[in-house]
Amino acid sequence: LKGWLNDILEGLDHKYLNDLDAFKGLNPSSEQVARHIHDRLSGKLAGFGGAVRDGFMAAWYDAKTHGQMPPRLRFYDSAQTANFIELYQRAQAEGAQLIIGPLEKSQVAALYAQPLSVPTLALNRAELNATPPQNLYQFGLAPEDEAAQIARIAGAPNHCRALIVAPENEQ
Repeated sequence: LKGWLNDILEGLDHKYLNDLDAFKGLNPSSEQVARHIHDRLSGKLAGFGGAVRDGFMAAWYDAKTHGQMPPRLRFYDSAQTANFIELYQRAQAEGAQLIIGPLEKSQVAALYAQPLSVPTLALNRAELNATPPQNLYQFGLAPEDEAAQIARIAGAPNHCRALIVAPENEQ
């Protein structure tokens, strides 16, 4: 997140903000700059969230075409709220029987302080030294988890080498 924010701020490091496409025809007030930063950061996880949503919708339509009665789905955009816990509680109040999300680690960490009355599958994991609450299941695909898994497999009996295929840059 810090890296993304630095990239955004470097893009704003310009003598005349009106020369930037994002501010053409706008008064680059502090409110407009804050909105620009928010919109750029919100978009960082939007692709992942969209992929999750699309996967669920594909499975839902597949079940429907095969004569099954898939559950009712409701999607909430956690990037559009300042208070994720209120959004989570709203989903519970609206009858959610299973909550899938959030994606952001800070939002997963916020769930640690909440009583979770419905099963919640977080699509990331909190990096806390605390026991997660009952009904919180964390599913993350963090690179450090994959590295630990590779180390465990490479250290197993009859395994003496590991091959890692990775780009030379951070992209």
